[in-house]
Amino acid sequence: MKFPNAFAGVKKLYTSEILALIALIFALITAIAGFTSIGIIDAGVEDAVNPSLAITGVLTIITAILSLICFILNLVGLNQAGKDEPAFKYALYVSLLGIVVSVAGGFVPEGFGKELLSVINEIVLLLVPVLSIAGIISLSKQYMNSDMENRGNSLLKLMTTSIVVAGVADIIYRFFANGAIVLGIVAIVIDLIASLIYLGYLNRARKMLEE
Repeated sequence: MKFPNAFAGVKKLYTSEILALIALIFALITAIAGFTSIGIIDAGVEDAVNPSLAITGVLTIITAILSLICFILNLVGLNQAGKDEPAFKYALYVSLLGIVVSVAGGFVPEGFGKELLSVINEIVLLLVPVLSIAGIISLSKQYMNSDMENRGNSLLKLMTTSIVVAGVADIIYRFFANGAIVLGIVAIVIDLIASLIYLGYLNRARKMLEE
């Protein structure tokens, strides 16, 4: 095993991504349930919404817990992998920057400033997988694994595109909330597709680094 730290770190990133994928699915279900509830309220059947709201509340709590676990596991994995490959260190720094922006957002009153910080935080965190992929590409070169290198470059382009599309959809959703719930669902679906592809790549990287 050439890079034991990178292997251990990527293994944690892989586990984190599995949990993040589950959380994303719950978020999608929550968003759809919320969209359905609005339709029921508009139809004047408010009593029928209560079970839907209860389910939405439980899923929201589960999603929050899973997201926290994923975030901690991701930080540990990036720190460990960063001992063998600098790109993972940069991803760690970006994650820490996201924490600073998130905390700063807690002291900003509701309004444009708070929404802007929230969007910046999401963009910062979306850069983490891009930097992680760059790290795996670098390791693939040292393994002389052209297949992983080519897959990484293709995934990097796909992830960058998905980040831009999801980011635009999320910005529109945040600043033009009326009638924009569908865009929020679209953003989650795009994240879900990108996460599935990223998960597959992490799995291949984990197997490569195990050698």
